[in-house]
Amino acid sequence: IEKVGDVQFLATQIDMDAQSIKDIAFNLGKKTANLFFINGSKHNGKPLLTLYISKELATSRNLNAGTIIRELSKLIQGGGGGQPFFATAGGKNPEGISVALEKARGFIEN
Repeated sequence: IEKVGDVQFLATQIDMDAQSIKDIAFNLGKKTANLFFINGSKHNGKPLLTLYISKELATSRNLNAGTIIRELSKLIQGGGGGQPFFATAGGKNPEGISVALEKARGFIEN
């Protein structure tokens, strides 16, 4: 986890199924304040993005995981959505995962 201003930022690629990544995200969220966690995964050859934003961070920065994931999902030629604090996206282009992870930082930097 990297500190970016007052945000605990983690962008990583762990190739696991969607439920396992969700479990990791929520476990990290319970232990880490101001968490912005994004994971890219290639599961069965298909890309998946998972975004978790802790509630206090989403509220204080007016961030919405569903809106952010829809933007990032374009990079994996897919679509997605979710709630303000947790969202996922699937797609067709696994090569776009690294670009999406890099671009995610821009949502928390000034």
